[in-house]
Amino acid sequence: MNKTESKPLNLPPESADLLADACSEIDQLARMIGTWPDDPETLLALRGLAIRLRDLNGVMGWALFRDGSFDLEEATQTVRGPGWWRPA
Repeated sequence: MNKTESKPLNLPPESADLLADACSEIDQLARMIGTWPDDPETLLALRGLAIRLRDLNGVMGWALFRDGSFDLEEATQTVRGPGWWRPA
C-alpha cells in the first residue's frame, strides 16, 4: 500500500463515537468563530477555543491510534511533512 492509498479503519464503536462527536464540535466551533467580529475583545475567547480544539485533537488522535492500526511516526510525518521540510 503506498502513501496515497487510504488505510482501513478498524475502530471499536466507542472510538467511532468519540471521533464523530469531536468532528461535530470542531465544526460548530469553526462556524461560531466565523460569526465573531474582528476586534481585540474576542482574543481571550479565541484563546479558549484554541485550547478546546487542541483537546479535541488529542481525543481524535487517541481514538485513531488506540487500536494500533496506525503508526504514530508515519502519521506525524504525513501531517508535518518529511524531515527535510522542517527548519533545522
